[in-house]
Amino acid sequence: MDWNISVEDLTKNNMLFHDLLEKQKLSLSRFGLRDVILKQDNLQIVPGTYLAIASEASTGEMIGGIRIYTRSDNHCLPLEAEGSFLPEESRGIIRAESDICEFRGLWVAGEFSGRTLAKEIMARAILHCYKLSYSGVVGTTQIRTFKHLGEPLGFTKEMNIPPIPFSDDRFETIVVWHRKDAINALEDYLYLEDTAEAN
Repeated sequence: MDWNISVEDLTKNNMLFHDLLEKQKLSLSRFGLRDVILKQDNLQIVPGTYLAIASEASTGEMIGGIRIYTRSDNHCLPLEAEGSFLPEESRGIIRAESDICEFRGLWVAGEFSGRTLAKEIMARAILHCYKLSYSGVVGTTQIRTFKHLGEPLGFTKEMNIPPIPFSDDRFETIVVWHRKDAINALEDYLYLEDTAEAN
């Protein structure tokens, strides 16, 4: 195996958070997504924030990751917060769901992008949420990537929220859900020990 995947509590290791953001910003700069890069400069770590991280087996270098956000009495999920790119009515649909967490900012190093790494990171992150007793995961993705990345893992589209241009007009973004009853879809992308935990 060329990489290892783990889930880290970012409140205990915020250097991982900043390392991931810097790598993401380099990737986003290739597409000219300056506004997204500037928003990332203002991201904060709140309790209950995790990172599913992939590291190259031979060097330990970070080669991919995704942020995992959870709710508490003191903070909401990014998608339902004021300032979210979603309109208020759409944010209300997400607020109405209890016991969910949110995925943000999936990134994979370019030389690994054509392989299964992105799916393996997502599968490990989903399993982590269910181990924490959450019943579902919400996130956003571009329509053009949903078919080959979201659907194979068991994600479904939120039909009551229409596609929204984000981060600019080139990218139509949709809200997607993963529910615990779709956990079997993860098996092809989990390590053997993770598969045992999922069943």
